[in-house]
Amino acid sequence: MNKAKVEQMQQIDMLSPTEFWNKVTNNSIGFYASGYEPFWNAKITKNRLQFLHLKEDNIAIKIDIKNSAMTDNFVASFHSKNGVIGLIRALNKESKCEINIDEPDSIYEIFINYKGQVFEGCAYLDKL
Repeated sequence: MNKAKVEQMQQIDMLSPTEFWNKVTNNSIGFYASGYEPFWNAKITKNRLQFLHLKEDNIAIKIDIKNSAMTDNFVASFHSKNGVIGLIRALNKESKCEINIDEPDSIYEIFINYKGQVFEGCAYLDKL
């Protein structure tokens, strides 16, 4: 999928957060995320987190992800049976998530708590 099409599917107050999440998952689109200090990256789908950071190999974790209907902006939280928790949140229209690495501009920030360490970064939508 080209970048222009993915940008058309970003949350821009035209869809409710629930409708937005359904469009994302029904069209095989996922969140790609990354951060540093320490460097890490992840891919998130409706029921899976693939997580990679310097101290461990690629980790595939089954997650339960729920989006909030309490806000006009997209907010989703996820957790796994073994205690991994996280949050993906759309920023307001004037903000961008920037961590100065070679990733597309992002309007999503992400937090992952893995084994008691919080990994913070940016996320963007792309075809799985």
